[in-house]
Amino acid sequence: MSDASAPSAATQPAPPTTLGRKQIAPAMLVLSLPPFLSVLDLTLVNITLPHIAGNYGATPNEATLVVTFFAIAQAISMPLSGALALRFGVMRMMLFSLAGFALASLLCGAAPSLNALIASRVLQGLAAGPIIPLSQSMLQRTFPPKYVAMALTVFGVAMMTGPLVGPALGGILADTVGWRWGFLINVPIAAMCMLLAAPMFKGHESTIVKQRIDGVGLGLMIVWVTAVQVVLDQGRDHEWFASGYIVTLSVIAAIGFVAFLIWETTDEHPIVDLSVFRYRSFAVAAPVTAIAYGAATGSALLVYLWLQTGLHYDATTAGYVAALTGVPGILASPFVAWLSNRVDLRIMATIGILLSVTSMIVRTQFIMDIDFAHVIIPQFLNGLSGAFFWGSLIAIGMSEIPREKISSAAGLLTFTRTLAFAMQVALLTTFWDRGSKQEHEGLSWVLHQPQGALNALGNQGLQPDQALSVLNGQVDAQSTLIAMQHLFWFMAAVNGLCAVAIWFAPLKRPERLSTGALAAEH
Repeated sequence: MSDASAPSAATQPAPPTTLGRKQIAPAMLVLSLPPFLSVLDLTLVNITLPHIAGNYGATPNEATLVVTFFAIAQAISMPLSGALALRFGVMRMMLFSLAGFALASLLCGAAPSLNALIASRVLQGLAAGPIIPLSQSMLQRTFPPKYVAMALTVFGVAMMTGPLVGPALGGILADTVGWRWGFLINVPIAAMCMLLAAPMFKGHESTIVKQRIDGVGLGLMIVWVTAVQVVLDQGRDHEWFASGYIVTLSVIAAIGFVAFLIWETTDEHPIVDLSVFRYRSFAVAAPVTAIAYGAATGSALLVYLWLQTGLHYDATTAGYVAALTGVPGILASPFVAWLSNRVDLRIMATIGILLSVTSMIVRTQFIMDIDFAHVIIPQFLNGLSGAFFWGSLIAIGMSEIPREKISSAAGLLTFTRTLAFAMQVALLTTFWDRGSKQEHEGLSWVLHQPQGALNALGNQGLQPDQALSVLNGQVDAQSTLIAMQHLFWFMAAVNGLCAVAIWFAPLKRPERLSTGALAAEH
């Protein structure tokens, strides 16, 4: 695998300069807020789609393009963060991405039509993609080595909290001041981060290396990423591979992906530096992070949907349940951060993943008349699990990465996690829908004395058609619940394998989990 994308000896970065101890806390805030905004935006906008469709007189499918095109643009720009940081500087690119995100958010909030909103969302996605890897790269470049693992833990909690706060905040904004504020709220926060970051990290810019842009690699990535995202977003509506449209896009995605891999591993200056997968810690942590994150957030999404469809919670109340998930992680983050400098991070990651497994097993015991308290308990476990495994997995994955490859590795780590999450959500919702239909058929066959149940409903004043509809609704609700329980068992098993897989990563003492092989820089 080519390693030619690394800077030449004449352009190697200078020995790293780190922040002072008093700067750690404010720097942590400044570097955690932009990623929080980036992931918050994903779930916040999802909850406002009905309002957006109503405002523009669009169909629900047309409104979902607001999410689809953002996801495509973000997925394309994420892995480019390494090449962009190398050419323009990590700090400069982070400020540029924040400015672009704020401007695009303003355009989204002021969009006069659905097409204008979709175009603005493309710009917003392109700007949002590099924010997470660049913020992470700045953290690893500027924090003293002994604080890196702790900082990544706090960084991880912010990342896990964003998708959980989004539904509640989006519902509140849409129901009160209007859906446009779901975009406009980004502007002052992004501006504040820029104003604080510019003077704080002055003098910490990375060395700029001028090299040609890999246009072929970029083009191939745009093709296969776009095809994959459209398949994931529209596959369910087209009955997946029963549709020639989905089959064609899948073939394009597969051919494009293979061509992309071949080109990027042989080109002298690849747009995406895949050589980071040569480091065992990254090769192990990247898929484990993607699967564990996808399972944790995907299971939370299933609960969120079930609360609305099965228990008939309104969107705002269901959003509160999702938001409360983040509370234990926030409260536990100081202790977890302290612990991260003292304990083998593979132990930390294992504890977090097993807490997530426990939350899934608890959810397999859900019943239709479950009360609010019993819904919240596994949510709390899930939120606490993120505090343990998220930052730990990032730290493990980045532990062997040389300084000049940090931005590339961070971008790939974020990209694989985001793509895996999209795939898991598409698969989970599809299997949930199919499983519900299968369980409905099974329950209908084994239902004892359906006529007795119909007569009992008739005695309550319901007409025969009404009684049949009520009974069918009860079977539907039970079928949906059983299908969801089966998915939780499956995800618990998959996450259990992740808890084992992380032990294949090499052991690194917490104080060495910094910016990679520092000795290679001098």
